[in-house]
Amino acid sequence: MITTVTLNPAIDITYYIPAFQSNQIHRVDSMYKEPGGKGINVAKVIKTLKAPVMVTGMIGGNNGRTICHLLDSYSISHDFQPISGESRLCLNIIDQHSHQTEILEQGPVVSEKELGIFKGHLEELSKKSSFVIFSGSLPAGAPQYAYGELIDLVQHHGAKAIVDTSGKALEFALAAKPFMVKPNINEVQEIYNQKKLTKEEIWKIIESWHASGITASIVSYGAEGMMVRIDEQQWTINPPVVKAVNTVGCGDALVGALAVGFYNHLPYEEYLINATAAAVSNAMEKQAGKVNIERIDQYKQGIILKKE
Repeated sequence: MITTVTLNPAIDITYYIPAFQSNQIHRVDSMYKEPGGKGINVAKVIKTLKAPVMVTGMIGGNNGRTICHLLDSYSISHDFQPISGESRLCLNIIDQHSHQTEILEQGPVVSEKELGIFKGHLEELSKKSSFVIFSGSLPAGAPQYAYGELIDLVQHHGAKAIVDTSGKALEFALAAKPFMVKPNINEVQEIYNQKKLTKEEIWKIIESWHASGITASIVSYGAEGMMVRIDEQQWTINPPVVKAVNTVGCGDALVGALAVGFYNHLPYEEYLINATAAAVSNAMEKQAGKVNIERIDQYKQGIILKKE
């Protein structure tokens, strides 16, 4: 089983409108309401790719109940830890020119007691999991080292941790030596306090992560591709050029498809191509965390995979 952890889940609402301007009234052409948060987006992709997945995290209030109902509509298994606060709502407004405006609520403040209860909850799930994926921001009230502690917890019980986060949470996660990390280039530059890093410098950073005990490192450049190291092998990957419909969730699709590749013990190059195609497929859908299996083979054709 693959378990995804979303500590700050949301109801994601996407509005499509003809054009967006401030201080104006807008009528919505179409709207999508989805269970959201990066780990939930990852789980939707894993489910689509037919691997067993469990969603966990902390939820509360009417929004939390709605998130559970929406996951039920996808037939995605979930086992959340209830909290006293109200889970958040996030808006994504997209116009006819594919300009995106995101409005993200902070979410509830979790207490030390609630986080402690969740640790015990996750410990039991990790005993049944091959991989545990930590995605997204930490909730208010959680210490910046929370992911580091949770990574130690799940890996103590034999699960392999995969991490996609940023800032101080990423720094502490790296120190815990997860199985895989997937920051984007901006997130790497932020934690190393650099305005710009060359690809040669990124390779050196990836090498330092590998030397510390991290098996798989992926640094994403968005539509420009990614740099990858798994064990002793390195690649650069360039996706095909497409006119994206909605880029929210592309990184989550990549993480989900990579986890499925690891879970199914596929050859490295095969699942790197599969994961890149899944990310491209997500960009062509109106809903985050959605991939079209029938089109993935089509997107594979334009991917350039280069061994370094």
